[in-house]
Amino acid sequence: MMKDKKTILTTAMICGMIGVGSWLMAATTTQPGASDDLSAAQENLQKMLEQTPPITSPTLPRGSKPDKTMKTTGETPSLLQPSPSSTNRKLWPEGHYVVDRRGRLVKSGDAWTFVFEADGKSMADPPINVLPNRWLEKMESDVAASHEALIFQVSGEVTVYHNKNYLLLRKVLIERESSSNFR
Repeated sequence: MMKDKKTILTTAMICGMIGVGSWLMAATTTQPGASDDLSAAQENLQKMLEQTPPITSPTLPRGSKPDKTMKTTGETPSLLQPSPSSTNRKLWPEGHYVVDRRGRLVKSGDAWTFVFEADGKSMADPPINVLPNRWLEKMESDVAASHEALIFQVSGEVTVYHNKNYLLLRKVLIERESSSNFR
């Protein structure tokens, strides 16, 4: 009886190996037209990569003409004027990351500016214009809804354009003033 079990087990293993081997051989063989389809797909892909997109000029709304002069808003509020020591300061490099800096959001003409609070380490950081994104939109609505000046803690990436820094916000927190009610 023991010999019959070994024979059956051995026969089953051999049949299994033959089945797996034939399955592997069938999986590795290609169909007759597969290489032709592959080369045709590669040729189409190469043609698409070699094509250059058409160059289009920007379109203006109807009735508008390009404005070649830059309009200014007049006087800059004293809060936004850089300190004398910061005017000689070098720009932050493209890609510099501002991490967890405190400050206030201030409207400056048509743009929003983030005014850093002095933290003892980098007291001469000038205000920086904030690039529009969802975080700025959220900050604007928070400022509009608040009855007092809000302090934000922001992180973001610095960009450089025409020798001026801009901040692309990546994280925004509102710092709540601690009140005596929670002591």
